[in-house]
Amino acid sequence: MIIRKSKKKALRDSGHAWEPLPEEALKRIYDPENLKRTRGIHVRWGALIGLYTGARVSEVAQIFLRDFIDIGGVKCVRITNDSDGQSVKTENSKRLPTDRGAAPPRR
Repeated sequence: MIIRKSKKKALRDSGHAWEPLPEEALKRIYDPENLKRTRGIHVRWGALIGLYTGARVSEVAQIFLRDFIDIGGVKCVRITNDSDGQSVKTENSKRLPTDRGAAPPRR
C-alpha cells in the first residue's frame, strides 16, 4: 500500500498513528515457505534487509551491491544520497548494521 505524503500528513493530523505488526504476523510474513512465494529474489532480499536493519522500504529500494560494506568487522548497509534518486531521512540512517550478517551473495 502506498500513501502519498499529503495523505499521510492528513491522517497524522487527524490523530491516526501507525503501529508495528504483531510478532505473530511477522512470523507468518517471514516464514521461509511464504518468502519462497514472493515475486522474485530481489523482493525476498528487500524484505529480509528491511527486517534485519529496520530500514524503510524506500531506503532498501535504493541500495546498490557496493553499499554492502564492512566497518571494523561489522557488516553494514550504506544508505546514502550519493547518486541520483537516493535519499536518507536522517544522518543516522546512513550506516545500518545488518545484525546477522545478511548480505546478498556476490555474483
